[in-house]
Amino acid sequence: MEYRTYSNFTLIHYAAAYSEDSLIREIMAFPHVWTQAPPLSETLFTPLHVAASKRSYTCAALLLKLWPAQTRHVNTDGKFPIHLVQNIEVLKAFEEFNNNELQMKGREGNVLIH
Repeated sequence: MEYRTYSNFTLIHYAAAYSEDSLIREIMAFPHVWTQAPPLSETLFTPLHVAASKRSYTCAALLLKLWPAQTRHVNTDGKFPIHLVQNIEVLKAFEEFNNNELQMKGREGNVLIH
């Protein structure tokens, strides 16, 4: 069972928000917990959006490794997680994962560095 708050956040979202990469590892170790969540298309922000915006390198790198489908999810503002990156360390996590992520365009047609 997946519990969500009124803002549609799960425990993984909160772990990313507070840079709790050890908690993310624990949750992801039990696929029946997080795979029952609604599809990414039904969420406003993925945990990766949260980790990127909260400057959490360790959480972003871990989520990129364990749940890479999040990189292709556009939030309600038309932004991919990489568009919310707030510091160079998190940007490096995306670059280490896949250099092509740096060229992803948001709804307005902008890449990360424009």
